[in-house]
Amino acid sequence: MSVYVASKATCEAPIHAYTKLYRVKTVFLRYANVVGSRLRHEVVWDLINKQVTQEPSRARDHRGGRQVRSYVYIDDTYRTNNSYMEKDRDKLREV
Repeated sequence: MSVYVASKATCEAPIHAYTKLYRVKTVFLRYANVVGSRLRHEVVWDLINKQVTQEPSRARDHRGGRQVRSYVYIDDTYRTNNSYMEKDRDKLREV
């Protein structure tokens, strides 16, 4: 188990407990690499910046082309989040 997976499990455990204890519906929306027009850091920005500027050798894929990453555009995450909130608006509770 990676530190990333452990940290996600640690954050989600209390929410799962609250869900079971109070019988409320919860949804976890995790997005891997969110990209958009204001992106100034993270995977895509760093890749382009290193390729164009000072460190093109560090921007290469060191796994022989086998590395796979998923990306989602910020507008799609906005629409998805809103669709979940609109779906059961009368049942939403702030915790």
